[in-house]
Amino acid sequence: MEETYINQESLGQAGEPNELKVSELSKVNLLSIRKWTKFLAIVGLVVIILVAVAILALPFFAREYPQAAGLFIYCIFILALYIYPLMKMFGIVKALKPAVEQCDEQQLDKAVSETKALVTFMGVLTIVVLALYALALLFAGSLLASLS
Repeated sequence: MEETYINQESLGQAGEPNELKVSELSKVNLLSIRKWTKFLAIVGLVVIILVAVAILALPFFAREYPQAAGLFIYCIFILALYIYPLMKMFGIVKALKPAVEQCDEQQLDKAVSETKALVTFMGVLTIVVLALYALALLFAGSLLASLS
């Protein structure tokens, strides 16, 4: 695989690439990140299971409560939103252990790539939610203005 350099500052004195060395403190921090990511992924998995159980149970309540159809769609939406980040979290967890314990550069690259994908997803999701909030505020403002 060919290496690409973005600028000259990333090159050493003789044009050789600078090597990134991971300190012991960074290794400890990466293992801590792995533990917390694993915890969050397990909690997310439990949430997905609970939402899936709710989805399976909703048809039984739909006869008595017609509003359950809206809740069904909401649960499917939540389930769909949770799956991608969970996959990335488990990818990070899986890659970080051999990356740190065996000094496996490919696994570290994979963990960083999975982290980038997760953070990008969360960033885009945040932008979408903020845009929806702004639209809701505009709608509520215009509704209040038309009522007065």
